[in-house]
Amino acid sequence: VGEATRQTASGERRRESRLMLSSISLGSGGGVSAGTPIPLAVSGEIPDPQARLGRPSVVQAGDAATVFYPITTGGTTQIYFSHFDGTQWVALPFGRRGNNEVVSRLNLGEAFESVSAPSATLRPNGSPALNGATTVEVVFTGRLRGRSQPEVYMVRIPADGNGRPLTNDGAAFTRAPNRSASSTDLRIARRKAIRFSSCCAIFSA
Repeated sequence: VGEATRQTASGERRRESRLMLSSISLGSGGGVSAGTPIPLAVSGEIPDPQARLGRPSVVQAGDAATVFYPITTGGTTQIYFSHFDGTQWVALPFGRRGNNEVVSRLNLGEAFESVSAPSATLRPNGSPALNGATTVEVVFTGRLRGRSQPEVYMVRIPADGNGRPLTNDGAAFTRAPNRSASSTDLRIARRKAIRFSSCCAIFSA
C-alpha cells in the first residue's frame, strides 16, 4: 500500500492511498528483483477518493494471488478483497451493484460495528459443506454492535484451485465457537463468524 498527496484541478491537496502488487524474483546469486508494480483501481467500487487502505494480507497459488485489505471511508472500516491472475486484476461478480468489479467487499453481516486487520490463509478444502478446491480462512478483529471491546473472529470462504473466492458471503460459512458462551454470543457466532476467546496465531507449512 502506497500513499501520496495529489493536487486537484481546483488546487485542493488530497492524501490518497493505493494498493499495488509486484512480483518478486530471486536471482541465482540470491539477489532480489521486483517487477513493475500493478496498481489496483478502487474508485469504481469505493467512490471516496480519500478512502484509506490498511495493511493487506495475501494468499497465493502459483502466479495467482488474492489480496484482503481494510478500507476506511466515512469513519467506517470494511474488509475488501481482489484477485490477481498473474498478469492483471480480475473482475469478480461481487460488486455492490451486483456487477463485476475488481474490488469486492467481504460480507460479514450487520452484527459488526467495525472490522479491521485481516489475516488470510489458503488451505485445501477438507469440508464437505463448502464447495471449491480450497478454502481461504480470514482472521480479523471485529467489534460487535453494543460491545465496548473488539475481539478476534474467523470466517472460511470457499475458493477455486487458484485461491479465487467463489463467494463474498463470509457470514454464510461459519461455525459456533468451541467454548461455553451466552445464547446471544452463540447466535451471533453461528450467523456471522467463529469467535476466539483470546488472541491466537495460525501457522501453516
